[in-house]
Amino acid sequence: MSNYENFLSTDFTFADLVLIDTQNETYSYMGEEDIAGIKSYKIESLSKTPNYYYSRVINWIAKDTFQILRRDYYSPNNSLWKRQTYENLTVVNGLLIPLRIRVTDLQHKTSTELNISEVDANITLPNEIFVPEQLKYSLKCPVWQKVCYPKNLSGK
Repeated sequence: MSNYENFLSTDFTFADLVLIDTQNETYSYMGEEDIAGIKSYKIESLSKTPNYYYSRVINWIAKDTFQILRRDYYSPNNSLWKRQTYENLTVVNGLLIPLRIRVTDLQHKTSTELNISEVDANITLPNEIFVPEQLKYSLKCPVWQKVCYPKNLSGK
């Protein structure tokens, strides 16, 4: 399974969902802009990996909280490809959490929205559920049983 495959038939790729290896990126300050009325730093990141999936990523980061607000992903030919926005920010256990994450594929004119209805920061998750090859089995993991899945998905 490649990091560039779509995640569960959405507009997200596995690469979009993993933590960024900041040691493998170079960053450039591009100025400041308002995003949804929030003063933000505009930062460009370039991968040091040859032939990386995205030629560059532009990040808008809130000046007051350092929360990512938006990312624009550029294709290898340097055209704007995808836009990811982080919305409905709320504080949970001192952490600023976006309750809506939306990615729009601007070239294919599709989008996927991830809406978070409940956040529990005091839970231990088994590492096995984050192995990409195991994702198809994740619904059977007991940690998801407290999540309100329809009965036909949870097996109850």
